[in-house]
Amino acid sequence: MRRPSSTEALAALLLLLPLLAVPWAFKPYTANVLAVYMIYGILALSLSLIWGY
Repeated sequence: MRRPSSTEALAALLLLLPLLAVPWAFKPYTANVLAVYMIYGILALSLSLIWGY
C-alpha cells in the first residue's frame, strides 16, 4: 500500500473541514431548510432519471 501524498492529504483536509463545521455554522432552522431543499433536489433528479426527462 502506498502512502497518500501531501497533496491528497491537503485535498481531503480541505473537503472535510467545511463539512465538519456545518453543524456549528448554521442555525437549526437554516440547516433544516437546506436539508429540505436538498431532499427535494434529490427527488427531482431521481424522478427525471426514472421518467427520462
